[in-house]
Amino acid sequence: MPVVTELQQGDSSASRLELYALALGEWRESPWTGSGYLTFAHALERARADVPSYGLEQITWFVHNDYLQTLQELGPLGLAAILALVLAPQLKARAGLPVLAEREGVIALAACAGMASMAVHAMVDFPFYVPACLLAFGGLLGALDRVLGTAERNAEAPSGAQALRVSYLRSGAALMIVLACLQPLVSELSAAWARRELAQARPQTALYWLEVARRFQPRDWRYHWYLGQFWQGQAIAGRKPDAARFAVMAFDAGSAANPLEVRNLIGKLATHRVARGLLDPVPVTVRLDWLQAALSRAPLSGEVRLEQVLTLADLGHAERARELAAGWLREAPYDPRPRRLTRMLERGTSG
Repeated sequence: MPVVTELQQGDSSASRLELYALALGEWRESPWTGSGYLTFAHALERARADVPSYGLEQITWFVHNDYLQTLQELGPLGLAAILALVLAPQLKARAGLPVLAEREGVIALAACAGMASMAVHAMVDFPFYVPACLLAFGGLLGALDRVLGTAERNAEAPSGAQALRVSYLRSGAALMIVLACLQPLVSELSAAWARRELAQARPQTALYWLEVARRFQPRDWRYHWYLGQFWQGQAIAGRKPDAARFAVMAFDAGSAANPLEVRNLIGKLATHRVARGLLDPVPVTVRLDWLQAALSRAPLSGEVRLEQVLTLADLGHAERARELAAGWLREAPYDPRPRRLTRMLERGTSG
């Protein structure tokens, strides 16, 4: 069994403090509404220099404190909701335990202990963002509700009409939950099947399933990005203007779906670079504006820095591109990308 040293514990604590400080700073930017669900990873990319423990490439979607992350992403109302989720069952159990039989009391105590342990763990980690942990919490909450509420439900049994309305409401809620879970599942399976079809050299079938994935989840940037990559590959392989245009449209749709995510913007920049002659010319200033927008979202990202050097070289700023590649190589001497860029620029090519 691996032993965690005091130095590693200290590094972990320092890293969490950096993440906490970043989350608090983000929350202060939008103290009432929060910055939006699962936006912490984008905040980390923008301010990676303030979290040196994560270096240039490490990424996390989580603050490692669910209460602080909920405040940062969803504001005070979100924090109040998660606090109610963890405190209300404990308060209800405290009031109901004295009247329970021994067996029900043991079940209630066990359920409370399990939920309390997860609530405490959430102060230094992210269990409420892990589906398996949420499932376990829901199971414990259901067990507690069952033992605490049986007597109340028996004493106040609803009439036939009331029971029918409750049944309808439960069926409607269950249907909404199923539909909400079904859409992302269909998109994930469709995208996976599209990758399989591409591996089997069946691009038409792959395109069909990529479109299915995108249409089921149009607000998820990833499926637009997958489609943009597909069309970009088709444009490069076949020198097809329509494919290049479709790639740019897909990347634009991805950026609209999530303006904080940088990969679709990088995809558009790369398409205008590698599909030169297939697209209508874009002014140099516009491409530089796109590049600046990408740098503002993720200034230390390797993908952004790679595209920055390649785009500058493509636009005729070879000297500046060489300077950036050399600086990146000094910062990350073991990263093969700046080394390849340096050799490529020395040969006078731009990718």
